Amino acid sequence: MELRRQQDGEMRFYDPATDQKLRSTAEFAAAKLEAERAKSLAEQGQFTAEQAKFAAEQRASKLADKLCELGIDPENL
Repeated sequence: MELRRQQDGEMRFYDPATDQKLRSTAEFAAAKLEAERAKSLAEQGQFTAEQAKFAAEQRASKLADKLCELGIDPENL
């Protein structure tokens, strides 16, 4: 790591191999929090998709039962 003064006067650490600015503790914490939020949203989306799939399967099953009651084979539609 290499400590450099930025144009705004702030001191920041840089990786000398890549010349990239390393994140401050606060920036790292904010990025970690954002990643956790994104993961939570993805999990919620997956749960919602699973609920929708289950509901669709239930509706399809009910429709198939209705067709059978009417003497129509749902497999031959």
